[in-house]
Amino acid sequence: MSDIHQDEPLHGEATSPTAQRTPIRRDTVKRSGGGRNAGRTSAAKRGGRAWTMTPAELRAAIAALAGGNQCRFARVCGVHDRTVRRWLAGDEPIPKAVQVLILALTMVPEPERSALVREAGAIE
Repeated sequence: MSDIHQDEPLHGEATSPTAQRTPIRRDTVKRSGGGRNAGRTSAAKRGGRAWTMTPAELRAAIAALAGGNQCRFARVCGVHDRTVRRWLAGDEPIPKAVQVLILALTMVPEPERSALVREAGAIE
């Protein structure tokens, strides 16, 4: 037998039967379009302007961090090398986690950076 009584409201329910619920407006419900960017909102809609890395900036970062070796860079990021090629071609957006990783690696001095890359398994 359950300890929940029929007369008690569940968590989140209105406490009185006369309490009105706010109707859901149609214009506030997100519709899924099914495209690649479905469900994403732009930074302008959120009130800010987010920085996104361009493929040219990614190419420069790969040259600086992995000696231009896309496969090595992919291993550091933990993704397939085809994924890096799609980022460079502009077919897929560069994830924020990768952008932050690149920014963090550029702030580490060179001997420690090489050790981190080696630790990630990118250099045999």
